[in-house]
Amino acid sequence: MRLSTRLRTLEARFRPADEVPGLLLVFEHEPGVWDDGRGTTIDPADIDPRTQVIVIRQRPDGPH
Repeated sequence: MRLSTRLRTLEARFRPADEVPGLLLVFEHEPGVWDDGRGTTIDPADIDPRTQVIVIRQRPDGPH
């Protein structure tokens, strides 16, 4: 299964109800510093607790 298919499945499962995003995919470049891949910085403290967050970070030993 491709990553894009998996993400679409997750997005469908976590559809926003009442303006709260059900799923948020973020990239972590430094501990606690997230962005959405489009240059927008996201503060982890601002995320609604009902939102499922997937954090993508680079492995400390490099890409594999």
